[in-house]
Amino acid sequence: DRLSDIDYPYLVKLAETLDTTIELTTQVGSYIGAVTQVGVVYAEVDEAALTKIRKGLVLSPQRSLRQDIGFGIRQLVDIASRALSPGINDPLTAVEAINALHTILIRAVTRQTPVPYVTDKAGTIRLVYRPQTADELVELAVTEIAVWGAGAVIVPEQLRRMLEILHGVAREE
Repeated sequence: DRLSDIDYPYLVKLAETLDTTIELTTQVGSYIGAVTQVGVVYAEVDEAALTKIRKGLVLSPQRSLRQDIGFGIRQLVDIASRALSPGINDPLTAVEAINALHTILIRAVTRQTPVPYVTDKAGTIRLVYRPQTADELVELAVTEIAVWGAGAVIVPEQLRRMLEILHGVAREE
């Protein structure tokens, strides 16, 4: 299964009730095996409390676009990579996928990086998590396409243009 969604308000309220902080060490979209530890609770809690905490984590066999921007990017990268495979050799489809990635990444690099924690109303940190950062999203979008498209003249040029524009508009962080 995958960690497809996190119910942030629920977990913050629960951590407040338990007078603790919950740290999620697994990012949305990550594969969760049967014995994978997804986080840490910074207090002694019983099994009933752990069951309640698990209710704030939605596991699914499929990734979801709702909170997982990386999943949409992954899908576009797959389209571009397939288009660039020797059997298909369709660099124009890859360029269209790069253009779609560009649209998504402009928003990612110009938004404020999500704060990796959530506080209660009193300002106490109750939930720590790993947001998908702009750097991670850009790397995901570019790496494979650059490898598969190295032999097509138009693909490296389109990636270079996209990266130059992203660099020009990206926030400092």
